[in-house]
Amino acid sequence: MSKVVIAIHGLGNKPPKELLEKWARNAIEEGIKNARADIHIPDFELVYWADILYEKPQDQEIKDIKSPYFLDEPYTRAPKNFKVGSYEIRQIFLDSVKNLAYKILLKENYELRYGFVCQKLLHNYFHELEIYFTGNSEASTSINCKAKQTIINRLVSALGRHSQDEIMLVSHSMGTIIALDVLSFIAKESHINTFGTIGSPLGLPFVISRIASQSKKMNQGH
Repeated sequence: MSKVVIAIHGLGNKPPKELLEKWARNAIEEGIKNARADIHIPDFELVYWADILYEKPQDQEIKDIKSPYFLDEPYTRAPKNFKVGSYEIRQIFLDSVKNLAYKILLKENYELRYGFVCQKLLHNYFHELEIYFTGNSEASTSINCKAKQTIINRLVSALGRHSQDEIMLVSHSMGTIIALDVLSFIAKESHINTFGTIGSPLGLPFVISRIASQSKKMNQGH
């Protein structure tokens, strides 16, 4: 049995898969080095799905910041004098806002209040999530449904290729929602040794409501 790290990226357009996969591995190696940990990275695979929703990837050669293909977040190593700051006060503030949002937007059964507000936020700021969520349509011929299924199949295929391996699955941002869907509802037999999340939106009210609704439907079907 081999060990493998499988990562799945999050929201937004990305550079080409080969470059993003290289940067992701470099970032992991940099983190291990900075932590002074004696760890060897095993096989690494990036589940890439930006090409499903975007016609072209971001391009390092484009210098026009107004271009939709301008690469605004290239990988760079952290400066040697970088120090992790203290964010206790900010965390207390964020926790307070989160708890208030739960009380305002979520009912006790996890259904949404003011669903139109969440729909507006999704439409204006989270284009990929809007496509993914509306891909739940029972009309399998819908564009959004096909896009969602293709995204899911990318991760399912990667897990299948490593079904005999010890897997660490790392998901970022919207990739966390995709990973949770796959592990909870689609490829439940997958053997994941470790599941790590980065910048996960799973605690957002509209995401909690959707997961609860999907779980309820699945339970009713059995």
